Amino acid sequence: MTALKHPGLVGAFLLAALVLLLPYPAPGAPAMPASPESLKALVITGLADAEKGLNDYSSQVKLKLSVSFGSLSTRLDLDGTFYYKSPRRCALKVHNGPPLINKYPQVFSWCLRRCDTGLWKVKGLNDGFYLAECTPGKGELEKQELWIDKKDFTIPYEELSYAREGKVKITSTFRNVEDFTLYDTVKASVSFPASQVKAYIHMKHGACSINKGIPESVFEK
Repeated sequence: MTALKHPGLVGAFLLAALVLLLPYPAPGAPAMPASPESLKALVITGLADAEKGLNDYSSQVKLKLSVSFGSLSTRLDLDGTFYYKSPRRCALKVHNGPPLINKYPQVFSWCLRRCDTGLWKVKGLNDGFYLAECTPGKGELEKQELWIDKKDFTIPYEELSYAREGKVKITSTFRNVEDFTLYDTVKASVSFPASQVKAYIHMKHGACSINKGIPESVFEK
């Protein structure tokens, strides 16, 4: 058998053939999807960066509230102040409403507590959003879903599922104030069939004050 005169050349051809046979994305083809953990890390970092420099703010709000309990129902038009303190603590103080609302300032702000991010499962959607899902596994909350905008990491829609078919759906829009992205409107629907409770809320944000300091007492029940 005649020895190969140019083994280096043959080796190069074999390497080229191997490379050509391996899957390789064509120019312009979508990149390989990120792993679930790297995608979650990207989203968590994006949410934190979106609030960078924002320590707290308060805004004047107008709140329309419709509540029904069994055959009883009521409608309220309220004025109040919404408070936000990073990282994600909210409160609502109304000026002309039932004392019950001010007794639970965090609940009626409709800026509800979210699952620990360590429990999140994140995936990218084709309509410009990430979807973060969480199943806490204990308590009344069975599932939480957050639609996170890929461009600015706002959360325009979230849905919470509770035991016995309870459901809370929150739709939010945002505005830019002094280079910060703040709430503009918040709409929420609440349904707890087992308790015969339904509620619809519309909250419109107005004049605001940013990074002026908010005392901790505002966020206490």
